[in-house]
Amino acid sequence: MEENYTLKYYKEGERNPKGTLNLEGATVLAEHQAHTKKDVGFEFQLEGARGDVFEMYADTDEARSAWMNTLTHVIAVADARAEFLRNKGITIKRKEDFQSMRSLEGGVEKTSP
Repeated sequence: MEENYTLKYYKEGERNPKGTLNLEGATVLAEHQAHTKKDVGFEFQLEGARGDVFEMYADTDEARSAWMNTLTHVIAVADARAEFLRNKGITIKRKEDFQSMRSLEGGVEKTSP
């Protein structure tokens, strides 16, 4: 996770991220899903604010609980930060809002009240 509360995910063995998920507005779910893979182990889902669902797996129940608790906490912090910035009239520009994955200079834009 980066400072901007974005989770990057990777294809096994790859150095560059396969994609990113903004954790603001996301939800952690612990629902059993039907899988094409066997023995997926301890699963949970991460639903993004835009409705994308990512299936996540851990090796143990304890690891799953730790991941779920950590992600739930980070999401709460990201949501609180977003609320604070909205109340101050500040809009954060995110990489996923643009076709290009280039960073914005400064990353913060002040909006008119």
